[in-house]
Amino acid sequence: MQNYYSKSILFVVGLLVLASLFTFITVPIFQSNIPRAGVFLRDMSSSYTFKDDVYQLNVSALQDRFENWVNHLYEQTDQPTCLSANFTNFQESNGVNLTECSTGVKLSDLANKPSDTGTVSVKMGEKQIGEIEWFTQSTTDYFLLSSIFAAYLVAFIILSSWYWWLFGTSKDRTQPNDPNNIAELRRSLYRVMKSNRRTMALHDNWVYGTREHPYVEFVNLDGSKLKIRASLLDIEIIFSGTRYINRSTVFNASVGVHSIDGNKVTLNLKSSSVSFDIDSQFLENAKNA
Repeated sequence: MQNYYSKSILFVVGLLVLASLFTFITVPIFQSNIPRAGVFLRDMSSSYTFKDDVYQLNVSALQDRFENWVNHLYEQTDQPTCLSANFTNFQESNGVNLTECSTGVKLSDLANKPSDTGTVSVKMGEKQIGEIEWFTQSTTDYFLLSSIFAAYLVAFIILSSWYWWLFGTSKDRTQPNDPNNIAELRRSLYRVMKSNRRTMALHDNWVYGTREHPYVEFVNLDGSKLKIRASLLDIEIIFSGTRYINRSTVFNASVGVHSIDGNKVTLNLKSSSVSFDIDSQFLENAKNA
């Protein structure tokens, strides 16, 4: 058993190291291809000089800016980009609509099936004076995809070989999911908790528990509450009296303070009581408690 757990720890450590290695290799590659139009536009459209051009409706300056922006985005991301914008000003005069695309690209081409799109609001104080909408389209990098596939294929082969070497010929182990092991685990945990009620946080006199990921909040017989990080499945394994009320709530039938009338269960605490409606799928099991 000790040999099995030593190999298991070694396997997990190796898996983490291998995953970290491939994350270190592939994440920068992916990051360099993430569409950055939205981030870029938010930064550029927040500048004072740009807002001045919008406020004054300086159309020629805005057209030059948009042309520079789409060309810059294309150079940085290798993605065709189109920008479509409309602006007004504080005097509520006629606004202006602008559209600019990368060389050789039409707005209709990208608007039909963009790979990334969104809008950026242009504000001056609390007043919105314009909006810019962007459309980009990714081009498939087959070399990148092939490289990543090959890298993960090699990782899978290495990992499979390592797993077989560690566990394939091992006879000195007990299956961790053996029902006898689970029963023994339950008995051991129960004995420890029962013998250490003053020091152990969780004990066997809880009445009901409610799951709110990743915690379960228990209400004890004396009305006190306890929140621990656990799953209802773990609680069900440790406490044989666990019965489901619904998918997120269980009660402890072993305490013996419950009564069921129809589909309603009433749980009695020392100074109060609480009632729940039992979901139909759990009703039969709860009645057999």
